[in-house]
Amino acid sequence: MAVILAAPVGLSGGCGDDSEPSGAADADVDRADAAVGARADAAAADAAIDRGPAYEVTGESQQTAERGGDDGDPFTLICRAGFIATGIVGREGARVDAIELRCQEVLDDGTLGDEVDSTQPAGGEGGDEFELSCPDGEAIVGVRGREGDDIDAIGIDCAPVAPWADRVHVHEAGDELVGDTGGDPFHDVCSIGYFVAELSGRHEDIIHGLNARCDQVRDRDEPVVSTSYERGSVIEELEARGGTDERPEGLECGDDEVPIGYLGRATDDRVVRLQLACAQIGEGGSLEESGTSDAVGGDDGDEFELFCPGDEAIAGIRGGAGTEIDSIGLVCAPVSPWVEHDAGIHPWERVRGGTGGDDFNDRCPPGMFLRDITAALTSSEVFEALTGTCGAVTALD
Repeated sequence: MAVILAAPVGLSGGCGDDSEPSGAADADVDRADAAVGARADAAAADAAIDRGPAYEVTGESQQTAERGGDDGDPFTLICRAGFIATGIVGREGARVDAIELRCQEVLDDGTLGDEVDSTQPAGGEGGDEFELSCPDGEAIVGVRGREGDDIDAIGIDCAPVAPWADRVHVHEAGDELVGDTGGDPFHDVCSIGYFVAELSGRHEDIIHGLNARCDQVRDRDEPVVSTSYERGSVIEELEARGGTDERPEGLECGDDEVPIGYLGRATDDRVVRLQLACAQIGEGGSLEESGTSDAVGGDDGDEFELFCPGDEAIAGIRGGAGTEIDSIGLVCAPVSPWVEHDAGIHPWERVRGGTGGDDFNDRCPPGMFLRDITAALTSSEVFEALTGTCGAVTALD
């Protein structure tokens, strides 16, 4: 029986061998390695190019307070993914009859796309048309108005996208309201770095209730840094305002707190009672309301509340003063921008009290927030004089 022997596959030898010489194979390998290295060098060079910021709407969001009443059916107006609100259009008369959101896309460079997207409307068909629009390049960061059982009036606050997202800009409150003069005022502002992207509430033929969802916009290439802050030891006195200082009374938050607003009473021409609302400073400069100081003053007049917007604290006192304290208001600043960038301080809302006296606007130095208020009262429990002390807030390493 014949046995046939076959050469192992891939092996050959002897005369007539047509395999590639080992030197040529090595050259092919070298060329392949060189091509891979060239591609790697090109990728590294491309990655090294500074293409600037790359802003995006993240998945982080927050809700504002619910305003108005609870009649009617629920509605939700939502900007599509990657878009934020830049305007509100609708109809208004004795109430806010209808609303819809206008939205624009956030582009990589922190500007807004040209396309304007509209949500479906909520509400009815009564009243006259209105349009509330942010300036070019800005988007909605606050919703304000008047409320009772319904939404009586509405307005918006705006801010430029990139500076607000970078937490180095603070907006000024808008001054236009559409609707009527009934109800009580409200003013809700997103935390710095967040923009309105949704309105929801209740409606029938008018808007009964309303609140907003704010979405975060940030540069996705920037690392998320969660800085901790604490009160420092450096203090500075603000200028004394008003008349004599014969019956001093002190208002102060706790050792680890900063003031974020006033609770008080005022007549048509005087400040009568005052109390500080206080908050603890959390990670990243966030603020969590934690209590109040003792109250100072009498019981005349009407109650009022004044609060800084979002994650902002009191960084100064403003108002009107002559021989007494005629009115009082807030100067506010967000913790992180004010401490780290000397940015963001601004007056907030109107003052409470009367219109008499000379205007004053006393601001804390950069990085400082109001620490306490010392007030002097008349025999009739009216604020005769006041001054404040500012204290440093510092970032922990």
